[in-house]
Amino acid sequence: MRVVALGVGDTALGDEGVGVLAAGMLNGKVPPDVEVLIPGTVDNRWVVELEGTSHLLVLDCVDVGRAPGTMVVFDSRELRPCSMSVAVHEFGVADLLVLLGQRFDAPEQIVILGMQQGSVEPGTGLSEPVAATLPEFVAQATRVLRAWMGVGPSDPPSEGQEAHPIDC
Repeated sequence: MRVVALGVGDTALGDEGVGVLAAGMLNGKVPPDVEVLIPGTVDNRWVVELEGTSHLLVLDCVDVGRAPGTMVVFDSRELRPCSMSVAVHEFGVADLLVLLGQRFDAPEQIVILGMQQGSVEPGTGLSEPVAATLPEFVAQATRVLRAWMGVGPSDPPSEGQEAHPIDC
């Protein structure tokens, strides 16, 4: 079993960096066998880096039209419709997941824990609502990872979170 938390984003672009910051805060909170990777941005090389991953948690900002700081959870079932969304010129998380899903050793479970962005202006840091929700975002990520490792209960999304299918 290979469990990976992947922190995605760009800390120079306001709330875009929430996934990177959250992944950095996982140190010491998750079982030692969990790999925490913080690439910032992803590209097609990460398909190889994630080879053999059985459980993948992606931490990232999202824009799903909710109030800034709202957490959303997408699981493997909700991601399947995105298999046709590969972009040619830009490579993002959805593209990475599509390519991973096409491999014979695709992860058994993929969860994206997303935080609705407020501002992605260069050099601004996290917006107030995203910064306020960051501790619970990290706590939810920790619960998912610990449950996968068999050292904690499998909790549904906490209050204030929504399961929301990705609209491809």
